[in-house]
Amino acid sequence: MNEIALHILDIAQNSIRAGASKISIQFIKNSVEKLYEFRVKDNGVGIDEQMLKKITDPFTTTRKHRKVGLGLSLLEQSTKQSLGEMKILSFINKGTTVYASFNYEHIDSLPIGDLTSIITILITTSRDINVVFDVLSDSQIFSISTEDILNEIGDDVPLGHIDVISLIKNMINQELLELQIYG
Repeated sequence: MNEIALHILDIAQNSIRAGASKISIQFIKNSVEKLYEFRVKDNGVGIDEQMLKKITDPFTTTRKHRKVGLGLSLLEQSTKQSLGEMKILSFINKGTTVYASFNYEHIDSLPIGDLTSIITILITTSRDINVVFDVLSDSQIFSISTEDILNEIGDDVPLGHIDVISLIKNMINQELLELQIYG
């Protein structure tokens, strides 16, 4: 994966597979420390201690249909190559939190990528999963969630309606530009 946004999507997909009904994604631009940071926290089934110890091994996966799990090992590698870090905290039946940071001035740091589209896809995927997206840039904050959108559009309009998708995408993109997340 060659973008931060794709790592966020991968972790969120893991959360969905773990049965999460709430996925909180926090993206932070820390101008003081020159870091892009993200946290993906879910209320899924969690990861047991034994699996957690070897979770970044590319040949460790809980999936039955393939024998490798590259997502977290690639994320760990990407954070380290830009002098950042990755941490995973998990509790059985309570959920998992994945934290990653990237020194955005480092030559080997990943670009953010299309964060707007990734978050739009996650928010509009299911009415049963509340995706909460918070962006912090220095002292400014933006927040949007599936629950907020559902309260606005009501029960009659599908989340996947083109007008809803367009509205969400435009709103997120505008906020990311105002918060000067890119660049």
